[in-house]
Amino acid sequence: MVKVRSEDETKKTWVKGSIKAYLKGKQNLNWIIGTIRSSHINKELLENLLNSFRESCPDKLLFSQLEKACIE
Repeated sequence: MVKVRSEDETKKTWVKGSIKAYLKGKQNLNWIIGTIRSSHINKELLENLLNSFRESCPDKLLFSQLEKACIE
């Protein structure tokens, strides 16, 4: 039997991986914002993802830029 993930779980995995790429400096802010918007992830799920990165993020400047852009 094949396990099928929910749409929200797929979005979460996609956006989480994209946030990791951005925070590692592999992508720029415009790219990650475009990724988040095109994913149509709901606000609550995005906030939970951002909270999970808040403490562990080594580059606080990149994270604060991302967080600010997501609020706008």
